[in-house]
Amino acid sequence: MSASSPTQVAVIGAGLAGAACSSQLALLGSSVTLFDMGGRGPGGRTSTRKQAGYQFDHGCQYIQPAEQGHLRGLFKQWQSEGALDEWRGTFGVLDRACGHWQADQGRTLLVGKPSMDSLVKHLAAQQGIQQRWAFKVQHLERLDDGRWLVHGTQRHPGDDPDEPKTEGPFNAVLLADILTCQSGVGAVEMGDEAAKQLLHPVGEAIKKSPCFSLMAALHVGSDAAGVSAASVSGCDALQWIACDSAKPGRERTDGMHCWVAVTSEAFARKAMSASGGQPDMDALSKQLLQKLREALRVINPDLTDDQLEAPFAAVQRWGSGFKAECHPEAYIWDPEGRIQPASSVQQPPRHQRPPEKSCVGHGNHETCRWL
Repeated sequence: MSASSPTQVAVIGAGLAGAACSSQLALLGSSVTLFDMGGRGPGGRTSTRKQAGYQFDHGCQYIQPAEQGHLRGLFKQWQSEGALDEWRGTFGVLDRACGHWQADQGRTLLVGKPSMDSLVKHLAAQQGIQQRWAFKVQHLERLDDGRWLVHGTQRHPGDDPDEPKTEGPFNAVLLADILTCQSGVGAVEMGDEAAKQLLHPVGEAIKKSPCFSLMAALHVGSDAAGVSAASVSGCDALQWIACDSAKPGRERTDGMHCWVAVTSEAFARKAMSASGGQPDMDALSKQLLQKLREALRVINPDLTDDQLEAPFAAVQRWGSGFKAECHPEAYIWDPEGRIQPASSVQQPPRHQRPPEKSCVGHGNHETCRWL
């Protein structure tokens, strides 16, 4: 790879996996074009909602610290750059069935600062990465010389019509969005039979696991509530609650505190089925807000109605926020076609180093070296 002719790489999907891979490729000298169909910018499932003067990490809640290996080095680097920080607080497990709260002392988590999506934006802004937001990739065309063209539509704000666009050619393509491997919204048509054969089993293996995220502004913070975040068991609705304002960089001075509550898959499927796929989001917001209040009162029975009053509450629907299963093969890479699905569509095996000239499911370090 020479400085005069860097490898041209298209990365489709600007969630954390796509942005991290793009960053590593750019550091190694590749020229990266990063595509995402989201009109609000990058983030994927690390998106952050800003509404009515409040801010909520309504997708990915935290990053688990890595004890060793390449990820640990990446996390340390991101921390030194101010894009990632340690979240220290009162974490634990709440068993709603028996009303038991167990704090987990000494646990530390990592979060983007000042929001989860700020980490992705930081990585995507690196030199050597061209950003293509609000670009819906629809078709990948394989040229006779083995390179790829990316065809899609560029969305414009307001009532302006979508603009058909073609980018490329690229020497390699990396798919970092699970929707590209499946039928339906976000699917990408492959103009190459080998690529179709590569991606078909991936799309078949991925099982979507829907959920809802409640975003609520309360008058009580983590200190008064006695909890920063908790996994919830034995509840017919919630699996996670967190005080978003307790994370570093989210401090407020108006006395309000932002909370997030994530539902279980079973609750989401039931709500979707009962409504024919179109749930009443206002009614759902009220229902989940009550579940959040009940959970907080198990942890701290002294909380008052005034403290738990919510001047703002809304719900986000995640059609594939959490997947029940990943593809069984950890690394999928077509060295001739130079196309590869990555991100959380694949599950790296434990205690196994990826083979040379292949892909780390989340870190993509070996692929970066191969390109």
